[in-house]
Amino acid sequence: MSSHRVPIARLREETIDSFNFPLYYTFPEELKTVIERNGSYRIERMETLDNRGKHTLTNAKARALFYRAGFEGLLINHFGCEIIDEIFYRYTEKLEASPPF
Repeated sequence: MSSHRVPIARLREETIDSFNFPLYYTFPEELKTVIERNGSYRIERMETLDNRGKHTLTNAKARALFYRAGFEGLLINHFGCEIIDEIFYRYTEKLEASPPF
């Protein structure tokens, strides 16, 4: 990460308020209910795939880099590239402070 960090507090409030990042992981039964309620589809088989990430992303830095790889472009499009290092630096710190890590 860059040693030059732009304080996130310099972002305009409207920019923050206009950002919508709906990320939600559903439970299988919840998904099944929604699909069946729709009526257009029939579930013939449903399996939960093994999430290798929960075994390989065992430290905060690895997890933050994983999410950065997936979402950096979206964040840059909305907030600009100047704050990306700061966002993921702070995210890593929050992960490190969380009980799973």
